[in-house]
Amino acid sequence: MAICLVVVSFVGCSKEWTLFMLTLAVCLEGALYSGFSINQLDLAPNFAGSLYGIINGIASVNSWLAPLVVASLTEGQVI
Repeated sequence: MAICLVVVSFVGCSKEWTLFMLTLAVCLEGALYSGFSINQLDLAPNFAGSLYGIINGIASVNSWLAPLVVASLTEGQVI
């Protein structure tokens, strides 16, 4: 999936290749999610929903922590 997105930056102004690579990336993303989303069901079938919520919540910490770290490392920015 990531390779397809990198190739998009190198295809230039070709609409056909860009569309093809983006479509291929989305198709591969579907295979990626079907692989790791089922892990919670394998680990604890009775608590799969709760486990998925906890894991997804922990994984989301980076989405609000990263801007705070960048703001503290960038000159002229106040948190």
